[in-house]
Amino acid sequence: MLEQSPAAFDEIVFRDLQADYNQRIDLQVIQGTGTSGQLKGILNVAGINSITYTDATPTLPELWLPLMQSASKVAGGVFMPPDAIAMTAARWFWANSQLDTANRPLLGGEGPMNAMGAANPRAAEGAIGRMGGLPAVADANIPANLGAGTNEDRMIVARFDELYLWESTPRVRVLQEVLSGTLQVRFQLYSYVAFIADRRPKAISVINGTGLVAPSGF
Repeated sequence: MLEQSPAAFDEIVFRDLQADYNQRIDLQVIQGTGTSGQLKGILNVAGINSITYTDATPTLPELWLPLMQSASKVAGGVFMPPDAIAMTAARWFWANSQLDTANRPLLGGEGPMNAMGAANPRAAEGAIGRMGGLPAVADANIPANLGAGTNEDRMIVARFDELYLWESTPRVRVLQEVLSGTLQVRFQLYSYVAFIADRRPKAISVINGTGLVAPSGF
């Protein structure tokens, strides 16, 4: 493949490695343990604002109170408002399915004046719209197996400017010597990384509880 493929096959491999690297860094930033070489992730920082939302039949309007409480705790803790809210894609699309009493989407985007947010249904990862006046971000690395029933996800409302991630320029190399006896090669992509999430724990609010049981059908 490397020597005879008409395509630049090494570029394809390194593109896949870069995507995998990005996913692994994101995973550790969210839920890394801080041990055994892992970064300490946001969900494992001590002293953050923990907002419990208990609800057997959750709805978007009922979620609004803990969402605003989360934003208030950040503002009161670091004297600056949160700058984003992160959630699973399933939570976002569930929120987009919620209707008002006239069967209009509560996250109707550029429609009714009572819309709770704006939606970008074409996005499933990264920036996806707005909710409660905050930029909304979908992240598939937010776990959905937490809580007593191991079936809850989490919503993170934070002043992300107060969280610091450093990354060196990615390095790539192809190692032939180790596997040369069988005409194999090893591709490597690596980088040096540091993350400080616990400098100001009160810059982070995490919504938890039975109201965040992973929505059925999403």
